[in-house]
Amino acid sequence: MKNGIMVLCTNYKFLEVMLRNLPQEIEGIPLIIILENRLKQTPTKQKVELLCESLEIENFRIINATQIVKWFKTESGLNNDFIDNYTMGMNIL
Repeated sequence: MKNGIMVLCTNYKFLEVMLRNLPQEIEGIPLIIILENRLKQTPTKQKVELLCESLEIENFRIINATQIVKWFKTESGLNNDFIDNYTMGMNIL
């Protein structure tokens, strides 16, 4: 994958404003949106997909934080509650 933009999303309104205000800057660039779905206020994957489609963003991928945590635990061999619950660590993973 060529250079792209990755966004860690916990606030739908912020994501919406950001995407609406950067249409030319993100055109043709892969956009990866990580949803920190372990937090209650995180928007649903479906809601973010609808937003991207309504803004005609063509090259986007949405990944839930739980998918990344699962991958990390498999690759590292670490498996404890701290990894599952440490939401502030998503930017590190």
